[in-house]
Amino acid sequence: MREKQSALELLLADLSRDQLQAVLLQLAEQDPALLAVIKGQMALFHPPPPPHHPPIDPNMIRRQVRSSIRSLVL
Repeated sequence: MREKQSALELLLADLSRDQLQAVLLQLAEQDPALLAVIKGQMALFHPPPPPHHPPIDPNMIRRQVRSSIRSLVL
């Protein structure tokens, strides 16, 4: 398998960005299933940003704990 990768690397090595893009577009037109493969590879280069979590307010937690404790005492 490595020999084929080396041959492909050599074949693509001298292509410009535009030429590589044209090759990918042509291949995707011939085999639409390649679009999913290309999207999967792109996701590896550009992972989604982590979800945003609001900052934790320690005072709010403190009030909630006090309120919970007081409700147990009464």
